[in-house]
Amino acid sequence: MAPSKDRVGEYHKTFARQIIRQLEEGTAPFQKPWKPGERSLPENLATGRRYAGGNSLYLSVAAQTRGYTDNRWATYRQIREAGGHVERGERATQILFFSTTKLVPAKDDQGNPKLNDAGEPVYTVLERPKPFVRTYSVFNAEQTGGLPERPPATAPPEWEGHAAADAIIETSGVTVKHQAGDRAYYNVRTDEVVLPEPGQFPSTGSYYQTAIHELGHATGHPDRLNRDTLGKKFGSPEYAREELRAEIAAMMTGEKIGLGHQPQNDSAAYVASWVKALEDDPREIYRAAADAERISRYLIEPARERIEQREQQPPQQPAADAEDRQPGPELERREELDPTQALQAAAAQQQAATRFNGNISRAADAALGVLRRNGNEDRPTEKLIRDLQAVHLVASQNAYTPKTADFRGLRGDLQNHAIDAQSLSSDERKAVLSVADSFANQAQGHAVHDPAIAEQAHGRDDGPTRG
Repeated sequence: MAPSKDRVGEYHKTFARQIIRQLEEGTAPFQKPWKPGERSLPENLATGRRYAGGNSLYLSVAAQTRGYTDNRWATYRQIREAGGHVERGERATQILFFSTTKLVPAKDDQGNPKLNDAGEPVYTVLERPKPFVRTYSVFNAEQTGGLPERPPATAPPEWEGHAAADAIIETSGVTVKHQAGDRAYYNVRTDEVVLPEPGQFPSTGSYYQTAIHELGHATGHPDRLNRDTLGKKFGSPEYAREELRAEIAAMMTGEKIGLGHQPQNDSAAYVASWVKALEDDPREIYRAAADAERISRYLIEPARERIEQREQQPPQQPAADAEDRQPGPELERREELDPTQALQAAAAQQQAATRFNGNISRAADAALGVLRRNGNEDRPTEKLIRDLQAVHLVASQNAYTPKTADFRGLRGDLQNHAIDAQSLSSDERKAVLSVADSFANQAQGHAVHDPAIAEQAHGRDDGPTRG
């Protein structure tokens, strides 16, 4: 067996080779435009959590190369525990795992291995001062059989991504200025993002996508993440590395908030500089993806509270009323930063219905997340799975109203399953019952907004929107 260091080194070389090939073909994930909801970041099948950093980009590249459309990945054991199996002849994909703890055999005072009453070795957790890395083997859901199908993904309403991007701009701490022209850039000396006038962009989405890219650069300011690649001379290797980080981060952020992605720097000169950087150091792409993950989180985290506050506010005035208002200083400042004021005002009438359907979708998704983790014993009926998938799909299409959202039957089925299923843990049983109660509230016409239910069932927190 090859040493762990050799496996890690081979991982980086393989990653770099695949990215270089895609860069030269113009097909790397961050080189392509993505519409909201068109692609989905890789996530673990068992936990529902997104993979992060280099693992996220590597699995995206692997899926794109092999033509996988399912974004779920898992280890052999996780697939087996979910009731599935890996198809014969399928090869695993390697990802990296960092840890500061390691299980080592425990020894007695004489230096002999300790054994428990059953004669099995006893292990102890060893803390290391520095993290160590090892490789893990994972398979895509399309390499397996026997697993439940993933509900079809639907694009979120366009205005939701715009509102999330607007919240990021507001909470970034960076001044955003507009001036006529064709340049968009971040000035590290003045800590300002300069964009063309909103009306010069072909769409509202492209405006926000450009802003997110430039704000990605702003996170490298010495008072923020303090990246050594920021502020270097145009055309230098460091400048190219910074652009690579901002481009990957913009793709990650755009997908997480439902904005989509529009490449900002895809010229031959940039591609050549990126290829050279990876040829000189295969580990650079993993470092760039890890930095991009930090950038994305740095932008999203402060905006999350702002987005949640807006969701809890009553709907805005309809567009017709908004036109009658006299623009004061606050409104003028808001319009300068928010080119979608008219769009959001027009969509205000739909916000309550969209939030109502979003709550239903989250409840169905949470229930599916719990039920799919069960073993073979006491698995839910196929009808229950199908009903939940149907509810999730219709809610994702924003098709329910308080009159049509009658889930009393589904609530009863969930309650019966939570009571009868022996394979559910105590926490999972409580989660299913909480989801059942949520459906009961929906049936009564109340728009319940309780993210804790979904978080309890999923065990994750992905940011302002859930994928």
